[in-house]
Amino acid sequence: MKLARAAVLMALLLSAMTAAIMLFTTPPVACPGWHLRGPTSTSLWGLLAGWTGPILGANCFIVVFWNWCLRRMAKKDTTLLVPNEYILTRMCLLGAAASQFPLLMLVNCLGV
Repeated sequence: MKLARAAVLMALLLSAMTAAIMLFTTPPVACPGWHLRGPTSTSLWGLLAGWTGPILGANCFIVVFWNWCLRRMAKKDTTLLVPNEYILTRMCLLGAAASQFPLLMLVNCLGV
């Protein structure tokens, strides 16, 4: 549980830093108006709200209501070979990593 909490906290901090960079710096030439170049011209703000928001929301729910999630998983299926704590921890770790896709796109825009 401590590992899951740390991963979600780090993901929240990185996402807040991504939003702060986008708020307080001017967009580079490579990403005018914080839109990715290409046929779709996807907004980084849209990625941050539509991709990162739901993933971190689900992870925060799991971390805050950890015992409830464990009880719910135990009621649902008792034939798992892996303990439920491991499953929830891995869900939070993978969610925290996947939620940083907009940060990867921001770094790509900045050319760092």
